[in-house]
Amino acid sequence: MKKFLLTLLAVLTVTGLTSCEMKPSPTDQSTTHTHEWGEPTVAANGDKIYACTDCGETKTETHAHSFSTDWTSDAAQHWHACTAVGCSERKDNAAHVWGEPVTVLQPTSSTEGKKEYSCTVCQRTRQESIAPLPAKMAEADWIAAFDLENVRIDCHYTVSEEWEGIADEESVYLVDGELVVIRDADGDTYVDRTALAGLDFSAFYDQFDHHGEGVYKSAFVSLEDALGTLDDVEIFFENGKIACITYEVDTGIFGRIEYEYSFSLWGEVSLELPTLTEEELAAAFDAENFENYTANIYDLPAEEEYYEIILLIDGDAYYKSTVEDFAGDPVEESGTLADAGVEMILEVMALAELLDAEKFEYDIAAMGFAYTETIEDFMGTGNTVAELYLSVENGLLSFVELYFDDGSEISFYFEEYGTTVVE
Repeated sequence: MKKFLLTLLAVLTVTGLTSCEMKPSPTDQSTTHTHEWGEPTVAANGDKIYACTDCGETKTETHAHSFSTDWTSDAAQHWHACTAVGCSERKDNAAHVWGEPVTVLQPTSSTEGKKEYSCTVCQRTRQESIAPLPAKMAEADWIAAFDLENVRIDCHYTVSEEWEGIADEESVYLVDGELVVIRDADGDTYVDRTALAGLDFSAFYDQFDHHGEGVYKSAFVSLEDALGTLDDVEIFFENGKIACITYEVDTGIFGRIEYEYSFSLWGEVSLELPTLTEEELAAAFDAENFENYTANIYDLPAEEEYYEIILLIDGDAYYKSTVEDFAGDPVEESGTLADAGVEMILEVMALAELLDAEKFEYDIAAMGFAYTETIEDFMGTGNTVAELYLSVENGLLSFVELYFDDGSEISFYFEEYGTTVVE
């Protein structure tokens, strides 16, 4: 029995050893495994991770970042993003730098507006609402905006095409307190503030509604100028002052005229009244000027009979173009009046010997120089000149007006110097 067991144990040992020798070792190179790599997964840093579909072994491919030159952004930041698919790496992260807002939709009294901000780095934009405007500007603010003190006003008007006889015109108003100068192609004209009456819309503030930031419009304003009623009036305000006024006037025969007034140099305009020197006064009355000129004489005697004499002077010759009385009727003694007109002009020429330039002051209302003293026994007539006004333009006498103490008046207007011809 013992012999049988030993024999059986020997057989089992041999059989077991034979079985182990037939099983290959995992390290046996003759049976090395070939990996089948599946699709990679991408890590947050851009690395690609592959896994073998048979054995599960993994391998990693390290990613080298390549950043776009274009900005990527969200509501709070901008950055340069890696261009690789699936890579969320970024650089140059920074908060937006918002520039000044630009109004992209003007608010009105009934609707909100929109203003847009742009990042100065990446150009991303965002918008904010602008609250609806009040329907009217406060009266006090409106009046303050029209306080025309020390300001330049550029005026331009255009006549509609159907009336070709009037060209576009431009002029400048210079305002310094009560002193106003109109500067146009004919030179400077000094006027009082009534010349600005057509620019004062402060009494009509309640006729204007908001139509955008700083813009007020009215389809019709009851203010009238010399040619008609204003319509399509639009006023622009900046920093609490008027910046521009535009409107149209339907004149009928002249068609529609478009006006534009621009306001600038607030608080910077400074003016001085003109003065008259002895040299200028003497030159204005120089006899050499009074050749080939036209004189309009308005004679209003104390008895209130009125005569208008228009003389065309050519050397020693003169021509009576019209002589009318106050009612516009022809005067029978026209020849006598024309002769008298020439005599009166000669008397005016002699004024130069009586006048002192230092006694003239500029009178805005008269648009000329006013003499500050009376002239007794004028030219031996026994009459006293109570008031005297004259104007000098471009060195030439423009007008002379004499008001006598007995209530009579004589006015002389001179023009067409050197161009009047009588045949």
